[in-house]
Amino acid sequence: MKINDDLNINSPVDNKNVVIVRARKTNIFFKAFQVAPNIWVAPERYYGEPLNISD
Repeated sequence: MKINDDLNINSPVDNKNVVIVRARKTNIFFKAFQVAPNIWVAPERYYGEPLNISD
């Protein structure tokens, strides 16, 4: 399995490995990262406060 480990919170949205997603049943948007095939991580979702994301 290929691991994509060159991502960080400031990585630009490329709609391939970094995307903006909407949380279910809300209008809250998160930046998500594909770290391996079919495995996505949205770090901001797990913190009590938003991360500083420069888009």
